[in-house]
Amino acid sequence: MWQPLPGRESHPIQRRTALACSLVVAAWGIGFAAPPSHAQSDIRFETLDNATAGLDYLRAPSPRLGRLQALEQGSLTQPLGPNDLPLFPGRVFGIAGLVVFDPDLDGDLDLFVTNGPGRANSLFINQWLPAGSLRFEDHGSEAGVAATEMEGSGACYGDLDNDGDPDLLVLGMNEPNRLFENRGNAADGQVVFEQVTFSGLEGGDSPSTSCAIGDIDGDGLLDVFIGNNWDQSSLLAIFVEPFALSLPNELYRNEGGLRFGDVSESSGIRAFATLPPGASTLTWSASLVDIDLDGDQDLVHADDQGAFPNARDGGIDRGLLHVFLNDGSGHFTDNPIILDAQAAGSWMGVGFGDLDCDGTIDILGSNFGDYGIPVFGAPYTLGDQQTRWFLGNGDGSFTQPGPGDLVASVFGWGNAIADLDLDGDQDMLYLGGLLIGLVALTDNPGTVLENIDCGTRFERVATAFTSDFRRRPVSGVAIGDLDRDQRPDVVTASSFEVPEALPLLPPPVAYGSPFDAVAAFTPVFVPTPAGFVWSGVDLASGRLEIERNASTGRGITVRTLGTVGLLEGGRNNRDGIGAVLSFRPHRGRAVLVPIQGGSSHASQHADEAYFGLGNARFGTLEVLWPGGVRNRLYGVRAGETLRMPEIPCSFDDPTRTLGGYLGCVLPSLGRLRRLGLISHRESGRLFVSALRAFLASH
Repeated sequence: MWQPLPGRESHPIQRRTALACSLVVAAWGIGFAAPPSHAQSDIRFETLDNATAGLDYLRAPSPRLGRLQALEQGSLTQPLGPNDLPLFPGRVFGIAGLVVFDPDLDGDLDLFVTNGPGRANSLFINQWLPAGSLRFEDHGSEAGVAATEMEGSGACYGDLDNDGDPDLLVLGMNEPNRLFENRGNAADGQVVFEQVTFSGLEGGDSPSTSCAIGDIDGDGLLDVFIGNNWDQSSLLAIFVEPFALSLPNELYRNEGGLRFGDVSESSGIRAFATLPPGASTLTWSASLVDIDLDGDQDLVHADDQGAFPNARDGGIDRGLLHVFLNDGSGHFTDNPIILDAQAAGSWMGVGFGDLDCDGTIDILGSNFGDYGIPVFGAPYTLGDQQTRWFLGNGDGSFTQPGPGDLVASVFGWGNAIADLDLDGDQDMLYLGGLLIGLVALTDNPGTVLENIDCGTRFERVATAFTSDFRRRPVSGVAIGDLDRDQRPDVVTASSFEVPEALPLLPPPVAYGSPFDAVAAFTPVFVPTPAGFVWSGVDLASGRLEIERNASTGRGITVRTLGTVGLLEGGRNNRDGIGAVLSFRPHRGRAVLVPIQGGSSHASQHADEAYFGLGNARFGTLEVLWPGGVRNRLYGVRAGETLRMPEIPCSFDDPTRTLGGYLGCVLPSLGRLRRLGLISHRESGRLFVSALRAFLASH
């Protein structure tokens, strides 16, 4: 732990903050080296002004904040010691979860953000199309999703009743979850939601953190996974008790009519390969995604090791990235990622893409980082809590490249894999910070890792963001093209923020990493000879922020449309959640993007795919639908925004003759045209591509 600083006993409380901060700065060293530049990168984001954009969000704290405030006040007369750390509450400002989606079906993306008790959830409706600039209006109360008395945490969405519009699930922290059915547009054009009572997704009083939506059994209905954690009235589950305080995860099968049945036990998601029978984990994020590309939805969730020794050091690996492979019927088998002795970590978020352009799905796991544990004076092995990416082998197994020149990593909650500069390969980003007991970990200024030509080498782009996120530790991260320019923008929600009165101090370690120059922590309590005493400074409420993509690359945007209930043979949900899209620029390399109903951390990216063309002018799009059907579209050009429908006729089906294939394609396109879902021109384009794809594969 920190060594006590001399001379604090005689300072009056009203001067505590300024003097204590100056003493701590003196003890740890002053200032940071200038961050390295990456002048060649085209990855650039510009922070929108919240007042101009209409983003008036402030996060209300959890009732657990009262417990922290009691510890703060008590420390003024009875300083705290290291043994008091497990008694601190967790996530006292709550979990700010967000989703980027289009609930009013007007073609642009809107934002939903959860809030704490006493303050309404926000539904920011995008005014881009009528206004021509990025501006939002909060319609949370009018739309029926305010839930003002609720401590909302994570959220996710999907068309759970297949009626053509997205429904919304909001998770509760130690209280029931709430499902909101999208009732369509009212006469005044505003979206209207209605809470569904007795849906089966309420989940009792579990501390739910993240949810994921996908069709686990191939019946065309979206099912729901809910990741749970522990009652964060204390940190005992992190420091003292590894299993007894953990609440099990849940899986619900959609039975139709917005009613769900609990299949948590029968599905196998609670049968962990490496843990004692009946043990539960601390899950921070999850996704349902076809990780092995066999046509069904697998489950991936990120778990927290906490402060317990891992198996290498005589403990147990509680915190793993679990990959539950689906047998196609909705039964799962755990296949955790254990590639070395550092497999266990405090995994916080998961992202998915194709980092090495090899046609398989890779995973980004954001972690606690390498700088946090040394702040507490505890022994640490570099890499134990490192954010890592794992390259898929196509069968549900992975290989792990080293961090390269990055060496170490900073704290991360939400993350994303996406082609941020539209150069044809996929980049990574992750953000986050944490208030944990005596300190706030404020080491992540906003991390963007640029892909160097579809390889395993990534470089930090220090100039990617105009904001410095160290004073704004982000929880929720979601991407989406808010201004419809085919470039994915980044939306972030913080639960709390660090005022200027508190210092950002360098940690007691350096690794020769680009992050050495920016890694920091903030002492909420400061050391005295008697113990730790509150600094006297309150942390501020968290905010919402948009980072608008200012890269110069050219790309395409693709939305998917499943056709269950619309076409004979159509079997996929209307959102197309679960589809895996591949795009190959002319003379370039193909990359994959899965359409997901939840990932990152407590959040959900827009359910559309963004592909860069690099120097190409056009390319080829292919969709692998859940169930195994493949569709293809040729001649996709830069600047296009497409809606790709499921045509239930696979161009590579070896059992079909040309006549049989056309006998499936033509009626399907005709039906979609009559329903008004595609135009005559789009129908002709899809037909020519379907015929060409069939001939090329036979």
